[in-house]
Amino acid sequence: MGRRIIVVALPHLAAEHRLRREGLTGLTRPFALAGQEAGALRVVSLNAAGMEAGLSVGMGLSDARASCPALVTRAAAPERLEAFVGALIRWAARFAPLIG
Repeated sequence: MGRRIIVVALPHLAAEHRLRREGLTGLTRPFALAGQEAGALRVVSLNAAGMEAGLSVGMGLSDARASCPALVTRAAAPERLEAFVGALIRWAARFAPLIG
């Protein structure tokens, strides 16, 4: 039997983690996390509703707010996300020999 590889993509991980932490899992409006990148506030993560509204990661926060007035935003907390991803990796390591 050959080696099996499973790839899991979690494009909304940071935004969804923040929504869960704040008890906003039922939020249906576009949601974005914003952080400083290259001296400007930029969108660093979106929920699915934000993507459907035409927003994208990397766009300027002011442009995102202008194109989607219903946008809910929070400041990104990369240290909290890093701790969560570390815990997720430790959990996944119980079931798979190689995690990256």
